[in-house]
Parts: sequence; C-alpha cells; structure tokens
Amino acid sequence: MKRIILATALLLVTSAVMANEDMVNDSVNRYLSSTMGQNWFVTATGSVNWWQGSDRNPAGNYTSLNGPTFGGGVSLGKWITHNVALRLAYDVNRSHSYINGFHTANGGQFDFLYENNPTPDANGYCTTTFMYHNFHGDFMVSPVDLIQGYYNPDRFFTPIFYVGAGLACVSGHTSMIQSLMEGKRNFEYSVDAGFMGLFKLTPYLDIDLQLMWTSQKYSIDSWYNEYISADRTIRPRFADFNYSASLGLNWNIHSRIYELPINYAGEMREMRERISQLEAELEDCMKNQGHITDTVVQFIGSTDTVKEIVSFPFSIFFNLDSYELMSRRDVVNLREIARVAADKGWKIRLRGSCDSATATPEYNQRLSENRCRKIMLELMELGIPESQIILVPVGGVHELDPTEYDRRVLIELVKEIK
Repeated sequence: MKRIILATALLLVTSAVMANEDMVNDSVNRYLSSTMGQNWFVTATGSVNWWQGSDRNPAGNYTSLNGPTFGGGVSLGKWITHNVALRLAYDVNRSHSYINGFHTANGGQFDFLYENNPTPDANGYCTTTFMYHNFHGDFMVSPVDLIQGYYNPDRFFTPIFYVGAGLACVSGHTSMIQSLMEGKRNFEYSVDAGFMGLFKLTPYLDIDLQLMWTSQKYSIDSWYNEYISADRTIRPRFADFNYSASLGLNWNIHSRIYELPINYAGEMREMRERISQLEAELEDCMKNQGHITDTVVQFIGSTDTVKEIVSFPFSIFFNLDSYELMSRRDVVNLREIARVAADKGWKIRLRGSCDSATATPEYNQRLSENRCRKIMLELMELGIPESQIILVPVGGVHELDPTEYDRRVLIELVKEIK
C-alpha cells in the first residue's frame, strides 16, 4: 500500500515540476521588454573634435589632423530591453579645409567656400571654415547588463558601446535648417562607432561621457581640391574621419523601470526537494517490502466524518480573479488522480482558496467555489462521479508566502474510515 501511495505522489509532483519548467526558465534572472512609454532618455553634450582629411601643408603630408574644434550634440533614445537601446542623434561641429576652387568656368568664383574675401596662395589654394552636421541612428548595447542578465538601478558607472549610420552635411551655417535651405552644401552617408560612459547622479540624471569616431566619403570637406586639382597635388582619400570627445547630461525620462515576471524558482526548488524525499522513501519501501506499515494523516472533514489522506497533496494554481486552468498540463495530474481514485474507490477532496489580500470575503468565497467546481468538472469528464468528489471552498486565506500561491485548489486522495 505504501509503495503505491509513494509512487503516485512521486509521479504527481514530478509532473508538476515538468509542467512548470518552461515558466521557470523564462522568468529567472530575466526582465520583460519595457513598454512603449517606458525607458526613454534624452542626452545633450558639448564636444571637442579633430578632423582627419585631405589637407595641404608645407611638409607635403596631405593627410593630417585638423583641430581641435568645438561643437555639440543632442539625442533621443529608448531602452528596448534592459541591455539594448536605439537612439537618434544629431551632432554639429566646425572644421577647416583647403579649397582649390578658383576656376574661370565659374566666373572666377570659389565654389563651396564660406568665408568672405579669401586670399589664395601661390598654388591657388585658400583656407575655408565650414560647419559639419551629422544626423545618425545608433544601436546601443550595455555589456554589463547583458552579462548580468538584469539591470541594477544602484550601479554608479555603466559602460555602453554603439554603432550607427546616418547622413552628414557641410555648410556655412550652424543651424541645420539654415544649412538645408542654402545652395552651397554637400551631403554624404556616414557611419559611426563609439563608447558611452554613464555616471549616475540620480535615478533620472547621469553624467554622459562619449568617445566617437565618424567616417564619410572624402569629398565631404571640399569638392574641387580632390576632384579636379589639375596637378593632383592633393591626394584623394577614400574617407575623411572625425574624432570627438563629448561631455554632457543624460536624462532618463520617468527613470528606468522594468517589470519582473513572476519568479517560481523558490517553489520549484521546494518541489524538487520533495521529489528527492519521495524517491528516498520509495527506495526504502522497496528494500523493506515485507515489513511495510501504513501510516496515515487524519483530518476532520466538514461533516465531522473522519477520513484519511492517502496521497501527497498537490495544488493547481490560478491567475488573479480567474477560475480557468493556467495550463492544460494540469489535466495530466488530474488524470492520474482520477485513475487511482477509480481503482481504489477513494474520494477526491478539493480545497479551493483565494488570496485574502484582494477582493471582499464574499467575492473570494464565490471564487473559491468556482475554482473547486472547475476542477470537479474536469474530474467528472475523466469518469469520476460527483458523489466521489468533496468540495471544500474556504474563500480568502493567507497561508503561503507570497500570497499569490493561495490562489489554488489543493487536491487530495482520501478514504472514509469504516
């Protein structure tokens, strides 16, 4: 007898563990993706920039660093998950270049030149200063959050890496709108990569330190000195580069908030421990088959009839304010209970409950009755008559921690003592 009881209990608990395994794997140490309104951020920075491009100098090295110059940038982004974000950014800075644009075909004018009264040197080159604009989108990753698997709101320093692409423009105006309206401007596609370090000041505000590299086609700084220089003294480059270091503030709109899914790790750990205990007890029973003594746990039922529990009880859990099964996998356990009850003529006791922290006592009583009846209907479909099922709805209780676990029907196999 005891072997049958232990084997049945072991099967039921193991089935429950397997049924919840997917839920556990999806919940432990993992955050849900943030909703559309959560985890937006705005950044404003000032920058120092260095340009590397075609440049004429007495040493004959036509590729040199040009700078530093100053600029700034703004961006708007959103953390899609706790470790991945997208942003749109706009950067602007000033740069200098040599221009060879004095051509009779253009009436002796310097095209693509943004300074008044230029004075060319003996080779026909003059210097010009222009504004560089870059509008780009970036994909951002926080490696610390990626490795840890969760966002730590108390972390002081968070490193972030990003890559992106966009459209760059040079013109004679600081304002992007003015630049788009004027006739002398040049557009090229750009790519960028960088590092961002966030230093937490408050839940809403961070110090933002960035190092960024940007590349675009060499003609971004001037057309004529690379395209139509007759003596080819200025060597064409594949691309011009901009290096920048920026410092500013990052504002987390509404702070950074992530909703944790329900974590069933503690409950699953207890169930696995119970499985180990049942396996050990079953093994002892097998070794001492000739010396088995049944021990029963007795309780007083609602009709004061003494009954005995003949199986380890298990629970079927429900969502808040619901009496529908969370998973059809629960029917696997009910099918085994129904088979044993039918074979032995034992009754099935259903103790339904709700958590007392929600709703009124009257509402919880009705809900616990509905939960009992839901399981009763499932058992009747499995061939158990209604007379063999005992319903014990108890309403709202606070027996387990967390109290969400009180939303259940506790199922036991019992028999009346003659």
